[in-house]
Amino acid sequence: MADEQYQVTAIMGPFCGYVLTMPKAQALQAVDDGWAMMRIKPPFDLAVPPADYIQDLSDDERKHAARAAQAWSDAFNKGRP
Repeated sequence: MADEQYQVTAIMGPFCGYVLTMPKAQALQAVDDGWAMMRIKPPFDLAVPPADYIQDLSDDERKHAARAAQAWSDAFNKGRP
């Protein structure tokens, strides 16, 4: 059975502003890392805007989020997200 897919909106990093579809575990990790916000769970409906998001991160949290976003991007570009 394939992993359940979620959509997130990248709020920093190389994919900033993009809606990304990824396995649930990756989506939850992206949100926890602070570089994405949860958009919607399946079934996908692009007409539903993401919830309001107030990014209130410390400098260290922001640096961690930027590194995590770059790491995910690097893995994605290598074909191993």
